[in-house]
Amino acid sequence: MNPPYDYDGFNKVVTRDASAAGGATDNCSQNIKRGLQAIDEVGQTAEGRELLSKTFLTCKPIESYYEAYALMQWVSDPWATMAMGNFPYPSSYLLHGHGMLPAYPVRAACEPIGAVPLESKDEDLFVGLREGVAIYYNHTVRMILSTNFQNRIL
Repeated sequence: MNPPYDYDGFNKVVTRDASAAGGATDNCSQNIKRGLQAIDEVGQTAEGRELLSKTFLTCKPIESYYEAYALMQWVSDPWATMAMGNFPYPSSYLLHGHGMLPAYPVRAACEPIGAVPLESKDEDLFVGLREGVAIYYNHTVRMILSTNFQNRIL
């Protein structure tokens, strides 16, 4: 192909959305990368998996590296969808009407992650990641709460 296809182009755009250039902070994109690496590292020990279970509030303990790896995938999965739906207004477009993402969902998800200092300990980083991806994973809860609130004031 001319010009050559950029196999990492989509990921670059997603990363840009989670940076100062995309309206978030550079701490966000750096902390996401750092956090995914930390999950991979601590997921290799029983102590680390216990920390992951505690900070990500898992329903059952993470007992293997495979489960820690699955958690790492769970943390990384929402970013592409949020980047594709990074509109300046709340939208259910990419959720097929089954919930509502806030305006600029990547920026919203970056707030707790970007607030974690770069030199912080893993536990603080994991809490920031958990709260950040909750913007995506808890979208149906927000929609229900928003609808209930709107119904009460109408």
